[in-house]
Amino acid sequence: DYAAPEVVAGQVGGVVVDIYSLGCLLRDLATLFPASRRSEIEAIATHANASDPGARYVNVEALAADLRRVRDRHPISLRRQASYRLRCFVQRHALALGLTAVGLSLIGLTLWREVHLRKTAEIATATALQERDKAGAIRDFLVQAYDAANPALNAGSELKVSDLLEQ
Repeated sequence: DYAAPEVVAGQVGGVVVDIYSLGCLLRDLATLFPASRRSEIEAIATHANASDPGARYVNVEALAADLRRVRDRHPISLRRQASYRLRCFVQRHALALGLTAVGLSLIGLTLWREVHLRKTAEIATATALQERDKAGAIRDFLVQAYDAANPALNAGSELKVSDLLEQ
């Protein structure tokens, strides 16, 4: 089961025959790997088990290098897709990326809160200025009414309420 097709055909083997056997062994062990890494292991085993010896890994070190990449969560040489490489990067740096996301979220929340508080303060200030102006107008009216009702200030004449309101 572990013999390369060229060995079964009676041809002389070499390193590529050993790579084929290692690929068979790796394929059998693939189920022992975590599910998140299993597809990479299967891709390595499939490449090592290519029926054409020229399509296999060039040497055992190349096979071992891909296995080390799987262990270290780096992209393997057989996959070049950007999405795969990004996924490996995210898995490798999950904690740092998570902390960065939390930090940026807190900064965003703080900025939003600051803007909200400033808008609330502006509204409160505008309302306070309106109330101040109203209170000043009422005060002026009452002072004028008091002065108009004071006989000492209006030459002893009595002021009617209608005249007071007109003023």
